[in-house]
Amino acid sequence: LWGEIALLSSRFPDVAPEHWLTAATLGGAKALGLDALGVLAPGKRPGIIEVTLTEGPASRSLVTNPDPTIRWVVEP
Repeated sequence: LWGEIALLSSRFPDVAPEHWLTAATLGGAKALGLDALGVLAPGKRPGIIEVTLTEGPASRSLVTNPDPTIRWVVEP
C-alpha cells in the first residue's frame, strides 16, 4: 500500500499528504468493509503503527517513501 501511495503522491504533488494518509487508513478500511478500523475514535479498534522516517516534513516523507520501516505498536 505504501508504494501505491508514494506513486500517487509523486504523480499528484499538489494533493496534500494528509489526503493520501486518509485514503490509506480510513479509506482503505472502508473499502474493505472494516468500519471498526482506520481511525482513532470511540468504539473503534485502533491499529497503530510506528513508521521510521528519514526526512521531513513528516507528512510528506510518509507519503513519498515507497518502502518505510513499519512496526505494529497496537494490532487491531
